[in-house]
Amino acid sequence: MARKVSDEFYALSAKDMNGNDYKFEKLRDNVVLIINSATKCGFATTTFENLVALAERYHDKNLKILLFPCSQFRNQELEDSEKVRKNIERYSKEFIVFEKVDVKGENAHPVFKFLIKHLKGTITDNVKWNFTKFLIDQNGIPTKRYGPMEPVNVDDPLIEDLLADN
Repeated sequence: MARKVSDEFYALSAKDMNGNDYKFEKLRDNVVLIINSATKCGFATTTFENLVALAERYHDKNLKILLFPCSQFRNQELEDSEKVRKNIERYSKEFIVFEKVDVKGENAHPVFKFLIKHLKGTITDNVKWNFTKFLIDQNGIPTKRYGPMEPVNVDDPLIEDLLADN
């Protein structure tokens, strides 16, 4: 069963901020944190600071942080992709940033359809707000879902364990 799920994850792809197709096959053997971001959201500063701390701590380990800008929640993402990229790069250039996507509903990006299929939410499985975070292990298996207000601690034991297994 685990092999099937990992193959499903590695078969995914998304357009990066430059419009290039980014194949998730590149993420094999990495622990991956996927976040729907919104730079005008009230959670933006603290969440980006938290993600920067994670990126710095695990820079030389196999943690990849993927950001998917989204305007579905009160239109809290900038309209211009270049402005989105520049705003995110103010925090760090370590993140892999994708084109703006929908994360819920009929037009949800396949990455988020995959995530909500495998990591259930509270009350409803849909992504409910900006900065919902999804942790994928080094075998492509969805492992944990963090709520919008739930930081991913830099010493999160689950991440430590996953990275130690690499």
